[in-house]
Order: sequence, then C-alpha cells, then structure tokens
Amino acid sequence: MIFVWEAGTGTYTCESALDLGNGFPFTIINNSTVGGQLTIAPASGDTIDGQSIPFVLNPGNSSSFSSDGANTIYSFASSQS
Repeated sequence: MIFVWEAGTGTYTCESALDLGNGFPFTIINNSTVGGQLTIAPASGDTIDGQSIPFVLNPGNSSSFSSDGANTIYSFASSQS
C-alpha cells in the first residue's frame, strides 16, 4: 500500500500491527507543501521502531514500514528530498 499525504501539517495514525498482520508493508509519502510536517503515530498500545513517540516526515520525505503482526511497526528505507 502507498499512502500519499497532501494535506499540509497533520497526523496520521497507523492501523494496529495486529490488524495489519505480520509483514504487511506500506509506504507513506509526505507530498504536502513546505512546512507541512506529517506526524505518524502508532495505534494505541503499539510502537514504531520500539518507541511510543511519533515518527515525523517532513515535506518531500517518505518512508516504508512493515508490521510485526503483534504490536510494532518498523520503519525502513526512509528518504529525504
């Protein structure tokens, strides 16, 4: 799945890792205007890369993610413009 964010500054909350299933891949692209920082928050009880703090993508940045099927979303292949 590829999700393109174009709404300026905002927050995207991930589905739970349990609901996504083990190994579910997705990519988020922040295609918003300058200053439109996108905060990616884990679902309640989940973590991103083992942390409960949000993951931030600046405009023009993207990252791929994968679920462990239990309670963690892992980020990888992040890029910056």
